Amino acid sequence: MSELVIGAGPLSIEDVVAVAGGERRVRLSTEPAFVERIARGAAVIERRLSNAVPTYGVNTGFGASVKNT
Repeated sequence: MSELVIGAGPLSIEDVVAVAGGERRVRLSTEPAFVERIARGAAVIERRLSNAVPTYGVNTGFGASVKNT
């Protein structure tokens, strides 16, 4: 089974179909630039949550990351 590295380049529809069909496995890139982009995104979410900013899919009542209070 071939591996699809997320963050190594653009994804194609064919990539998504192959993953969905079990033909490829996925891993996240360990390239420093990609890891930094992920960390920056996480920091944005953390700031929004700490300031009680409604954030779709995180604290708005939709998505797996919803905060139940």
